[in-house]
Amino acid sequence: MYGLEKTNSNAFKRIIVLHSYTPVPNYEIYPQTLFGQSAGCPVISDDTMSKIDKLLIRKRKAVLLWIYN
Repeated sequence: MYGLEKTNSNAFKRIIVLHSYTPVPNYEIYPQTLFGQSAGCPVISDDTMSKIDKLLIRKRKAVLLWIYN
């Protein structure tokens, strides 16, 4: 991932990627907090990653992932 703002401009150097993480459920957990620790990578459920992976494989243009806290 490439960060587009000063606060995340180092994302590529830090090897920040979107990936699945088995403990992430397939349903919304907000306002509960996410479990475990992260090194900065956004994580999604395994099932959701399977669906998104199929979409990303077909894309020929860059994909914007908007993440906010």
